[in-house]
Amino acid sequence: MSVGLKRNLIPPNKRNSFFNCVASIMVSQLKSLCYESLCKYENYVCNFEVYFGTIKIKLSWLNGNYELQPEIREIEKAVIDPFDLMQWAVSYFSRVENCLEEDPVQSAKDSLKTSLPEAIILNLKQNISDFLRSKWKLPLHLIEEYEVVHHQLKSVPSDTKQLFEAKDWLQNFKETSLLDLKAKLQNLTSWIYYMCGLIDFTSVEYGNHAKVFSLHMELPKVIQENVLSADYALTTFQENLIERRKVFIEDLKARAKQITNLSHLGDNTLVEEYLGTATEIQKWLVNAQDTMELFNAEELLFEWETTNYPLCQNLITELKPYLQLYEYAVDFGKKRREWLEGPIHQVEPELVEQEVMTLWRLLYKLEKTFSDTREPRRIAESVKSTVEKFKEYIPLVQTLCNPGLRDRHWDQISEIVGFPLKPDKSTTLSKLIGLNLQEYIPQFEVISEAASKEYKLEKAMDKMMEEWSEMMFSVKPFRESGTHILSSVDEIQLLLDDHLIKTQTMRGSPSVKPIEGKVKSWENKLMLLQEIIDAWLKVQTTWLYLEPIFSSPDIMAQMPEEGRRFNTVDKNWREVMKAVLEDRHVLAVVDIENMLDTLKTSNELLDLIQKGLNDYLEKKDFISRDSFSYLTTSFWKFYQKLKIQKKVQPHLKKCFEGIAKLQFLENLDITHMESSEGEIIELTGIISVTSAKRSSGKVVAGIRIVYGAKYKKVVSDALDSYPTKARDEWILEWPGQAVFVLFTKLLQRLFESQELANKLKKWWLLVRGKGFREAKSALLSELCRGFGRQQKQRDVVERSGQFMEFLLMNFSLS
Repeated sequence: MSVGLKRNLIPPNKRNSFFNCVASIMVSQLKSLCYESLCKYENYVCNFEVYFGTIKIKLSWLNGNYELQPEIREIEKAVIDPFDLMQWAVSYFSRVENCLEEDPVQSAKDSLKTSLPEAIILNLKQNISDFLRSKWKLPLHLIEEYEVVHHQLKSVPSDTKQLFEAKDWLQNFKETSLLDLKAKLQNLTSWIYYMCGLIDFTSVEYGNHAKVFSLHMELPKVIQENVLSADYALTTFQENLIERRKVFIEDLKARAKQITNLSHLGDNTLVEEYLGTATEIQKWLVNAQDTMELFNAEELLFEWETTNYPLCQNLITELKPYLQLYEYAVDFGKKRREWLEGPIHQVEPELVEQEVMTLWRLLYKLEKTFSDTREPRRIAESVKSTVEKFKEYIPLVQTLCNPGLRDRHWDQISEIVGFPLKPDKSTTLSKLIGLNLQEYIPQFEVISEAASKEYKLEKAMDKMMEEWSEMMFSVKPFRESGTHILSSVDEIQLLLDDHLIKTQTMRGSPSVKPIEGKVKSWENKLMLLQEIIDAWLKVQTTWLYLEPIFSSPDIMAQMPEEGRRFNTVDKNWREVMKAVLEDRHVLAVVDIENMLDTLKTSNELLDLIQKGLNDYLEKKDFISRDSFSYLTTSFWKFYQKLKIQKKVQPHLKKCFEGIAKLQFLENLDITHMESSEGEIIELTGIISVTSAKRSSGKVVAGIRIVYGAKYKKVVSDALDSYPTKARDEWILEWPGQAVFVLFTKLLQRLFESQELANKLKKWWLLVRGKGFREAKSALLSELCRGFGRQQKQRDVVERSGQFMEFLLMNFSLS
């Protein structure tokens, strides 16, 4: 190789390629060797039983203190430095070609790049550093764990629940955590054993080691003390529970005595004080139920039989009527003062009547409950009597506190009583009672009843108006037209229908006269809204249909008058939607100036535009009259998008029978037509879209003519080819429409022949005969089904023949 290099016998490109390959192999091997060596060194160092036998550490007296030499930092540095040395050892290998040329300068310059990634080196160094420091701190970690255990074992439980939790913890500690501590201690023992022969530990380190072992040696004693303490606590808590149960029973008896004393209390003026006493007893009894649950929980922990306290529930039941009596008495007293002394406009007649009647019934029951207890019965009778007296004022409250009373009603009341009577903010019920108006109540009732009906209608009106306040139109942008359309009015229409019926019903009510003008105005507003919505939706439907058509310049050029009308409608539409977007509240459209007139005018213009479109189609004869209404929409979409291949394809099937797609060339020339089954037929001539001078009508007419001519030719050629080829080959060669034409023609000839007609008639007479019915009844149903299928097939073929006549007539194929 050296001779070849010197004599230049090897081409330079092959020479460089060879040495590059050798260099790559050498770099890979050197990196692998370096990495493997570093990993083995890391494993060796981390196995302290083997490695630390080679480290010598001395204890020295320096500056009045004992110090380890070397320190942990120096040991760490010495252990980690070999990583750099190993990397250095593989970093000065020269490339092979430099060694052969024996050029020291070039050899040093072109040495191999064998350094490992920095992340790998840092990770290995960090592993060793973490290992050394973890071993150095192992005693401190163990001391912390033992101190936590000792603290837990020496803690004193404050209640039964903590006692049993401590017992469970101790059991779990013995089964799991203690074994883990022993394993860690064994690991520390091995570390100390190997290090003792190498270094002299400091007094602090000796103290830490001693403390670890001391804590471990004390552990059995601490556990035993914990067990004894737990046993003592168990006995103490059991005795405490027994004592607390005794005290609880004594307290129950005391509360029972308090409830018994309530039966001797009958002073009406001290009812609020009685209520305070009864409420306090009730709170204690509620807390007593929680106390009983705690007792039972402790009894379950002690594995005792749970204790029942029926007296507590009996006291709750016994206290209930007393508590109700005092609550009713105090509550009615407060409300009575509010009703009598408060402003009259704050008194609600229906609520007052309801509460008074309910309270009277409850007091009646309590009176029966305390039939054998004199003092509580006296309170119940006294409160009931006060309620009965107030009941006499209920008719006056219902008539004169009616919120529906207006000034006109108070004028009528003043005429009845003979003096001015018109309440203000200072008027109270007690003042009205003092006027002795009971004799006028029947007359007041007539006025109040009318006021209630009128007030009911007013509230219904207010409710309807409130429901419309948050009702808004839902609109959405229409494509990229720059305007919007209504997305849904179902909810609005539902509410409008409901309110129109309610308003018309209100107008027929005899009580509507005072607000008749307001109701009529509201009805006119709703009816105007209905007219606007109807006209609006009609404009939108037609506008959405015509907008894509008149967005085509071709259409605008061919129908200028209709185009001008549509521009007027389009302008009106955009102005309407702009106004709606500024305020989308439904009732706001009623206030838009000339809204209904604008929409009606737009509808009239749209009707004229549609009539013009229809006349245009009939004049151009693009679509037959029989299918006009069905095909108009698809036709105009096809007509407008003719110059966009992808958009025009979906509309072909409805516009031209049998055509699912048209094949366009790059210059928009149409050359082939394709059916939905994938059958492709070349047209008899090319139809040029671009040469039609922007007239889509010429293109549509051209398609119809070429399509009909090609159809006639294909069917004719297929019929001529049928006698010359086998049927299976012929069916695969020609389009399905041609096969259908031949099939229909052959079957029609067959049914027209007299022979088949005679057979069908003979079968029919046979089946209908009496002898056949009696002798062959088992075959009758099957033959009838078969005969029915024959008749049906004949009818299908007859309809097919009629359809073929339709095609021949429309496309001039005959």
